[in-house]
Amino acid sequence: KLLDVNFFDIDVIEEDSIIHEIRTHVSGWYYAMRLIAAAILLVVLIYVGIRMAISSVADEKAKYKKMLWDWVCSLALLFVIQYIAIFVIYFNQATVNALDSAFKNVSGDNAIAGLALEALLGIGLRSIVAFLVFVGILAQTIFFFIGYFNRVLKVGFLLLISPLITLTYSID
Repeated sequence: KLLDVNFFDIDVIEEDSIIHEIRTHVSGWYYAMRLIAAAILLVVLIYVGIRMAISSVADEKAKYKKMLWDWVCSLALLFVIQYIAIFVIYFNQATVNALDSAFKNVSGDNAIAGLALEALLGIGLRSIVAFLVFVGILAQTIFFFIGYFNRVLKVGFLLLISPLITLTYSID
């Protein structure tokens, strides 16, 4: 559960765990950032409306009408982006579950346990090779853990700033 990037699914975790705290804080900050982005979008709407009202040249009016349309797209994106993120996360989980069920009968536990026993109890070149392979598998597991934890941090950060990124659509 620590490496799961589904920050929107809080109910499946125990209340007193650190994972529950992290997900609660990320979802709470996401909600706060979305409110801040909506308030800034309101200010941008007021600015665009005032500029449209006082502009007299047709080129400027066309520019501000385009800004108004971009503002509408930005507002829609602000409230739809969480559903896009949820869809991508659940699609990823469905793909992983499908691959897991396809390879359910393939188990490497006995092979890894045999490799560890061969490395500890064996003699000669075969024991050295088994030890090196076991250390390689262990190092790969550690690197995967670090990589997936890095992914959790990046996805959490990107989810937090995603409402603020939608602002740039209406401003640019």
